[in-house]
Amino acid sequence: MENFTRLVREGRKVEDIATTFGLPDLTVKRVLALGNLLPAIRDLYRKERIDATTVRHLTMASKSQQKAWLALADDENAYLPTGHQLKSWLFGGQSIPVKHALFDVEASGLATIADLFARGSAISPMPMLWTAQNAEIEARRAAYVDRAGPTRSSCRRPIISRQGI
Repeated sequence: MENFTRLVREGRKVEDIATTFGLPDLTVKRVLALGNLLPAIRDLYRKERIDATTVRHLTMASKSQQKAWLALADDENAYLPTGHQLKSWLFGGQSIPVKHALFDVEASGLATIADLFARGSAISPMPMLWTAQNAEIEARRAAYVDRAGPTRSSCRRPIISRQGI
């Protein structure tokens, strides 16, 4: 793990490392993600104090999030998110996969965070995701209304309530 990160620091590309060692690019990216975790997190994993799911989710965390998570781990009175709760903690709620975005994620400028172990990416931060998603829904609604053309109110059926019958 440390050897791959050293090779990247020396200027080697992921594709070159993969070719040299006869590994798929994704495997090298995963090893690099694990190697980029703070040493204290890697030590917790080596000592089996955290599980594989937790360490995989921590690969999506920024260095500051990793430090904050370690501070929680050191505090006996704090809640320490692990497993799938950790993923929610990292994203400030539910993570939304990029494939579910209705808008052009690349053009939006929103950050995406790769989940190398689930083979996907999620969008962050959540409030900005919903702003962009709602804007796209409104744009599509407006386009649909424009395509439908003008409607005559006299052609609409009245709503009949059966309560009075």
